Amino acid sequence: SFSMIYAALLTKTNRIARILAGNKKIMTRKLRFMTGTAQVMITLILISVEAGIIIGMFVLEPPGTVQKQTRDRVILECNSTPLSITTPLAWDFFLVLMCTLYAVKTRNLPENFNEA
Repeated sequence: SFSMIYAALLTKTNRIARILAGNKKIMTRKLRFMTGTAQVMITLILISVEAGIIIGMFVLEPPGTVQKQTRDRVILECNSTPLSITTPLAWDFFLVLMCTLYAVKTRNLPENFNEA
């Protein structure tokens, strides 16, 4: 779910940054990938990267349980490694980092800017 949120946010801030960069110089050609369909496809590609990472981690380190016994009960614990948890989170961190970068680039929006 983090990937869905950050991918959409990244796509939107990237679009705004490209619009503002296009206004600063003389536009000789139309900006690419600015349609709504292209934005959705870019978002889906970013989400599918994390889905691929998660599937890869399932293949490399299949999930399972470990039984730990105490005197009066048996505890089932997940036998996942820290790598299988942090790898998908690293992609989310990268998306957050890129969103922050584009947010800094677009912090000086003109007062009359309206994306709609």
